[in-house]
Amino acid sequence: MRRLIVAAAAAAMSGMLGAAEPRFMDVSENGRYLVDAEGKPFFYLADTAWRLLYCADREMTERYMLKRKEQGFTVFMPVVVQEVFSGEDERSRFGQLAFVDWDPTRPNEKFFEHLDWVVRRAGEIGLVVGMLPTWGEFVGPLLHGRGPVCFNEDNAYSYGEFLGRRYRDAPNVIWVLGGDRNPDEERFVRVWRNMAKGLRAGDSGRHLITFHPAPRDHIDKFSSADWLADEEWVDFNMLQTGTRIDRPNYKYIRRDYERTGRQAKPVLDGECRYEFSHEFFYTTPASGRRIDAHQVRKAMYNAMLSGAAGHTYGCRCVWNFYHEGGPKTRDTDLDWRKALDLDGAWQVRHMRSLLEKYPFWKLRPDFDGKVVVFGQGSDGTYIPSAVADDKSFLLAYMPEPMPFKVDLGVLGGPAVLKWYDVRTGAYISASDGPVSGVQTLFPIEGRGDGDYVLVAEAAGR
Repeated sequence: MRRLIVAAAAAAMSGMLGAAEPRFMDVSENGRYLVDAEGKPFFYLADTAWRLLYCADREMTERYMLKRKEQGFTVFMPVVVQEVFSGEDERSRFGQLAFVDWDPTRPNEKFFEHLDWVVRRAGEIGLVVGMLPTWGEFVGPLLHGRGPVCFNEDNAYSYGEFLGRRYRDAPNVIWVLGGDRNPDEERFVRVWRNMAKGLRAGDSGRHLITFHPAPRDHIDKFSSADWLADEEWVDFNMLQTGTRIDRPNYKYIRRDYERTGRQAKPVLDGECRYEFSHEFFYTTPASGRRIDAHQVRKAMYNAMLSGAAGHTYGCRCVWNFYHEGGPKTRDTDLDWRKALDLDGAWQVRHMRSLLEKYPFWKLRPDFDGKVVVFGQGSDGTYIPSAVADDKSFLLAYMPEPMPFKVDLGVLGGPAVLKWYDVRTGAYISASDGPVSGVQTLFPIEGRGDGDYVLVAEAAGR
């Protein structure tokens, strides 16, 4: 029923009521996660690949996609019209601009022929393209790149319709509007809204749409819902929590998870701690601690056990396709081919494995302290936990080596405990047999960084 309602709403938006077709992907009936065309849960496990179309030839692109598929990713996110910094090329690897004379009503066929290949090859490999039609600076405001601001309400609709029509039959596309800019003014909202209407008109509402915002620390806003909570064209919400060490992204996931009514939509972190990047990447030179695999794991388990529908990994050296001897822009100094194999990039598959064996779509996050009854911590020491809706299991992520207590009473009976090694995917027994009531858990000595997931599985299930 939800799918039919959403499709009808999409058709109405574009003035095409009755013309919408079944979606390739959709939102679950309970509004908590994404589903594929068969209604099966879809794990949005993404990698940022912002400058793929500008830096990578076809051999590089295929190498990138095959590696990410092997590592367990399901989505990668390239930008069609991407901002450029000093030392970067505004043309694609094949020397093409996206538009003729920066006119969005005049798309350059040569540029889009390569994008056609990327979408098609990704589908063959088994990856979804989270496609950003444009980086936000081309809508405005102009902040970091050199523009130009070339979109308005009319040509945004035209461009959206062009893209929607071109990829109407591609089952592996999700539209990601926004591109690191927030619609702080109604004039920007109108441009993005019209681009969404154009996409809906072009693809008959067959693809999901989300919005990629920019983090705003000073006003404590990190989610698309902070600006677009009531926009019908936003199918699921996306956060950008940025590169801060131990930023509590679980708090911002919770905000969206607890929305009700028409604002209740799936949510995920679409850009957070970039592995190997400095915390303050924008200073000259870049400063602060480097983000390691431990920080990557903290971000993704915090999010997923707080109700997220998926998560996004990233590495600047990869999405900028830095190569040794090339310009060191955007805090890059590790060859992209080496960066593909950073520890955190391989460890996302263990999270996916865990959350498919103990299905993420069944989890209900515990925000009330009923699971972790002592030692829950906060920020970098916060222990997120969630319980299966049928009370068959619970999960709790211990981010640092510290004791804590869990109340197994939430499962309604005895449970068998084990630790999940988030670095290797191995399980380690944590109890000699079924146990009940409040249990005190201690860190595992001498093992890695000390972060593990506690798995409590109801005995006899």
